[in-house]
Amino acid sequence: MGAPVRVAIIDDDGAFRQTVRGWFEGMDDVLIVGDVQSGPEIPSWLRQVVQPDVVLLDIAAAPAAQVRAVAAYTRVLVLHTAGQEALVLDALRAGALGHLDKQNTSPTQAIAAVRAVSRGEAVLSPELAGRIVDEVAERYRRNSR
Repeated sequence: MGAPVRVAIIDDDGAFRQTVRGWFEGMDDVLIVGDVQSGPEIPSWLRQVVQPDVVLLDIAAAPAAQVRAVAAYTRVLVLHTAGQEALVLDALRAGALGHLDKQNTSPTQAIAAVRAVSRGEAVLSPELAGRIVDEVAERYRRNSR
């Protein structure tokens, strides 16, 4: 077995960060290397302190584009709540590989999503995948006129 996937959590909710840490506790293939709430220290924290393979990023805590700009090697999995789908689409455009609904994701789903994203695979709900397909189809129709 190779080195564990190094995961960082960026979320303003400290209790949620602790819950997520608990989901991965004791795993051989995933290691939580740190967690932080939003703030100006995120870029240096990512580059110099934790150097994660995957960031679990609350969509309201920091823009995915900021994370990707300072840690291009890091794969981003955004966390969101209902009504933030437009922000998720923006994060995907900025290079995030997937999303998890904070209110409707089980520990098993989160673990599977982190593993998938660490391999470069996309993690999308059927609803959001449908919106992305619609958006691409609309762009194609506009460009083919």
